[in-house]
Amino acid sequence: MSVQTVDHFFNPSSKEFIHDPVPTLEKLCNEYPVSRFDAWQAWLVTGHANITKCLLDPRLSTDFNLWEYAPPKKPIEEMDAFEKLMNNNLFFLDRKNHLRLRKLALPAFSPRIMEQMKERFTILVKERFDEIGTPESFNFAAEIAEIVPTQAIASLVGIPREKFPIFDSLAYGVVRGINPMLTPEERKNAIKGVPEGLVLLNELIDERRTNPGDDFLSTLISAEDEGSKLTNMEMCALVGAVLGAGSDTAVDLHSYLIKNLLQHPKEFESLKADPSLVQGAISETLRYESSGKTGLARYASEDLDINGNQVQKGQMVQLITSTAGMDPVLYKNPRKFDIRRIHDKSISFGQGPHYCIGVTLVRSQTEVMLKELFKRFPNLSLGDEIVYEPPPKSTDSTVLISFRNLVTASKQPAFWVLAGTFFICGLTSNGIIGQHFIPFCGDNNIGIVLASSYLALMAVFNFFGTMGSGWLSDRYDNYKLLGAYYSLRGLSLFYLPFSDFGAFAMTIWAVFFGLDFIATVPPTVRLVGKLFGTVSAPVIFGWVFASHQFGSAVAAYGAGLTRDVLFSYSPAFLTAASACFLATAMIIGFRGLQRQT
Repeated sequence: MSVQTVDHFFNPSSKEFIHDPVPTLEKLCNEYPVSRFDAWQAWLVTGHANITKCLLDPRLSTDFNLWEYAPPKKPIEEMDAFEKLMNNNLFFLDRKNHLRLRKLALPAFSPRIMEQMKERFTILVKERFDEIGTPESFNFAAEIAEIVPTQAIASLVGIPREKFPIFDSLAYGVVRGINPMLTPEERKNAIKGVPEGLVLLNELIDERRTNPGDDFLSTLISAEDEGSKLTNMEMCALVGAVLGAGSDTAVDLHSYLIKNLLQHPKEFESLKADPSLVQGAISETLRYESSGKTGLARYASEDLDINGNQVQKGQMVQLITSTAGMDPVLYKNPRKFDIRRIHDKSISFGQGPHYCIGVTLVRSQTEVMLKELFKRFPNLSLGDEIVYEPPPKSTDSTVLISFRNLVTASKQPAFWVLAGTFFICGLTSNGIIGQHFIPFCGDNNIGIVLASSYLALMAVFNFFGTMGSGWLSDRYDNYKLLGAYYSLRGLSLFYLPFSDFGAFAMTIWAVFFGLDFIATVPPTVRLVGKLFGTVSAPVIFGWVFASHQFGSAVAAYGAGLTRDVLFSYSPAFLTAASACFLATAMIIGFRGLQRQT
């Protein structure tokens, strides 16, 4: 039997795969049940039946040291804190030690302790939502899903509130440090919080040995099997395994669940009408959008056959677990999100000896999170923010990077709306007021000193207006703010040529226009960040600002030219006012198109 290879189309690090892996995974599942991926020097196994068979095969081990390309194992005294932790991690042990640690750990995941955990998690979720309040929009993944599960595990272990940041650093190191794609420097930075976290855990374990209680750590300490007990490092490694599986899995599950429910309104309404469907919604999310897109690693302890393919001892086998949920043999219409679907053969939480012992914890956390979220935000909907994966580091020149971002941004209507409105901002601020306000006052019998005083007054209120605009931009719809700012600026510019140019009228006008002078900047900056991502936003805002300067130049020249030709500034100011109303119309039109889309 000839070996199928998939290097010609399978690239899990590509932007296309990261943002939409489904077409590639479906092709793998349907056409390549077992294949070679030479880039990883690994076998890829897809489909529910094949993956289940491999999960139950004792010849496929989680022991990383069996891999033919594994580096020589260091003596324990040469290992750093992170390496010692991983050396005892439940996920990477050989079968014998895995079963021993699992047996000793099981009492700590009893229904009684899990119920305690659910109560603590409920409190943490409510506190977190209280901190967030009721904003118009928020990032669920960053502000809730990435924070609360780790805090919940910290509470489970007994970490004091004031030491949560230390535990957060440990969690980051455990989750991030195992990534094989990290450079040595990146790995060093990722795991720098691990030593302090281990010191904290050891202090807690020692304290529980002296003063045992009815909690997670005390249960681990008291666990015994045929005279075998857990060491401090083994307990620390178990906490690390819970962090790796519990927090990371919970982040994915919570985020995917919310997204899928909101993308499928009928299923969402069904769940709200019948809350008993919540566990079905969790199971369907795990099937529909699994986090196992790049697989679970197993290492052959001896030669074996997988679906007619000869796997040699020491070779790596990647089980692409996400394809199990796409298998048309097991699931009818697999790309349909159906919270009533039966999941009696699901492998989302593993199979056999590696079945997740914390499954009750993850499911109960998710149920609590969902209940509180929909209680606080009954009219929840998906926002328009698009989050992009950070691009790889580039060695290109800054000029090339700048123009490349311009080309990318110019393909999106949002860029032209923001650049166009900021062109009008420059035209109506620095361009016409900054350059021509004093001569315009001179045409209307206002002396240079007095006209300059009005300009200075505008500058004073510009400070307060810009600060206030920044505060508003963090709390309210930035599109609405921009529309209001340009409309008010247009009204003020339209009024000026028809005013009596008296001291009272000009003072009021200077205060009003000063508040609005640069108020458009904060919401524009915020929208650029939202629409183009934090990585590209600074460069793209540079181009948007360039349009502002171009607008200033156009007004500076154009207003002067019209004054020389028509002997009046009024047409220029009225044209600037009309441009402001055009900016408002552009924003309203784009926002309306966005909502329809």
